[in-house]
Amino acid sequence: MRPIDVTAPARLAHLAKDGRGYPILATVSRSRSGVDFGAISERRKLALAAFDWCGLCGLPFGAESRWQVVVTPADDDRPRDQLEFGEAPVHEICAAYAAQVC
Repeated sequence: MRPIDVTAPARLAHLAKDGRGYPILATVSRSRSGVDFGAISERRKLALAAFDWCGLCGLPFGAESRWQVVVTPADDDRPRDQLEFGEAPVHEICAAYAAQVC
């Protein structure tokens, strides 16, 4: 599915878009040469988490729930406290949008 096929939530309106129409997420690495969708910035993730901001839109959570993408372990017997989390927390609407277009 292409980003133009899905209505983006109003919460993402402030984000710049790349040439394909994808919003440039808050966790995506940036440099003078441009945006690198293949590189998630660990520094940006840490800053977003420290300020309690969404990893996708970069806006504060406030009283809203935080949604976390879980990396599923290969071993189903692995204890829940040993699950690895690879993405910064996001708003529910941001997660739903990303699941449709990413």
